[in-house]
Amino acid sequence: MAREKGTGNLQQEKSGRWTIRVGVNGRRLSRSTGTRDRDKAEAFLNRFLAPLGLGAVKLPLAEAWHHYEMSPNRRDLARSTLESKRIVWMGFARWMEHNHLEIAHLAEVTETAVTEYLVDFRCHHSASTYNGHVCVLREIFRVLADKAGITHDPWAGVCLKADDSISRRELSLDEVERRYNAASKEGKEWKLLLMTGIYTGMRLGDCCRLKWENVHLERGIIQIIPEKTKKHMHGKPVTIPIHPSLMAELRIVREEKGTGN
Repeated sequence: MAREKGTGNLQQEKSGRWTIRVGVNGRRLSRSTGTRDRDKAEAFLNRFLAPLGLGAVKLPLAEAWHHYEMSPNRRDLARSTLESKRIVWMGFARWMEHNHLEIAHLAEVTETAVTEYLVDFRCHHSASTYNGHVCVLREIFRVLADKAGITHDPWAGVCLKADDSISRRELSLDEVERRYNAASKEGKEWKLLLMTGIYTGMRLGDCCRLKWENVHLERGIIQIIPEKTKKHMHGKPVTIPIHPSLMAELRIVREEKGTGN
């Protein structure tokens, strides 16, 4: 496969290994790639030529996501996960465009630019979000390294932060009982709302939006599409068995109020 003039050539030796042949400032340079694989030799050549300002056409930041998405070297991801990674990348690319207009290609991103981005990003986000962004961006650079002619990974020295998120714990039985008694004093609606949350594990918003059409007393189940996950589950409902205590309360409410919301 021929290469453009000035981008170097690969020559296969009798041993089967590929050797780089390139002219720089009137001098002829030769370097063994150490591999018999043509694709690996091409990647080695691109890395070798990048510091010399030669080699394959540089990969623009604006095209990086497309090449990552199409790369056979990335992990096979769910559509939602891939979309999350795309959002992270687009945020980084926009920041680079606004703050380092001189950096137009992936191989031109420096450790200094990465550090500036992370300092800015960390000011507005938790450590867990920060770490997630670092891992996504580091992976994209790794997958595209050969194609972009990256000779030095600007993310190599970046360390993750200690998690500063607030941990959660389950309530004790005594705490649940105190909240149940408090809700009961506020009225039947608060009591039913708390019981629904306790016995189904649904989030508060889903408990508040629950309709009788989702409650099947005769079958002893509740079927609902959780608000938080409905975009990722393609409209597939979750089936929850109704606890006997909740069943008794629901029957009382249904007899009193009928089949409204």
